[in-house]
Amino acid sequence: MKGRQQKMMTAHHDPPGKQGQGNGVELDRERLCNDILNTSVMAALLGGFALGNLQGGKVADEFLDLAIYMCNVIAVHACTCSCLMSAFLYQKANGLPEADVTAWALKNKWMLTIPMHKFAGGCVCYLISVVLLSFRDLEGNLAARYMAMVVGIMSVMMVFATAIYINTTSRPNNFFKVAEQDETEMLVGASQAAGNSDNPAASI
Repeated sequence: MKGRQQKMMTAHHDPPGKQGQGNGVELDRERLCNDILNTSVMAALLGGFALGNLQGGKVADEFLDLAIYMCNVIAVHACTCSCLMSAFLYQKANGLPEADVTAWALKNKWMLTIPMHKFAGGCVCYLISVVLLSFRDLEGNLAARYMAMVVGIMSVMMVFATAIYINTTSRPNNFFKVAEQDETEMLVGASQAAGNSDNPAASI
């Protein structure tokens, strides 16, 4: 009995290379696909906004004009890359059979984080480009110029503050859950262990 209980307890602490093969965890496919889809939609939306700022024709050889243009170029590329990567990852995560999807997700954890990182970088570049754009175009009105700059800087800082806060005050995102079969076995083992502790004579 003790050997069986020990086996049940250690089933959830397998080496990373052996997880996802029926040894303790399984992927919550629905939550992962929802996360990928949300990232792709937001990246496509923001990339479209940034692309609209590139329709002004030839760029003047001025610092502000070049900075605005380059920030929007980076935002377009980062968000488009995020959107396309999300599409490919969604197709694979949604299409793999149940027997293979957990092992695939465990093997490619690093790749699943890239779309969000690219979207976040593109978002910051887009916000910076809007700050610089308003600073350039409001040259004739100092009050409005600096008010727009303050609002823009606050928006950029809020993005950083939100990202830092949610990543330092809570556990990392985890799209894996305890396999149902293993969870049931653990509950049975725990109840049996509790029964044995109440009746010491039964364990002799």
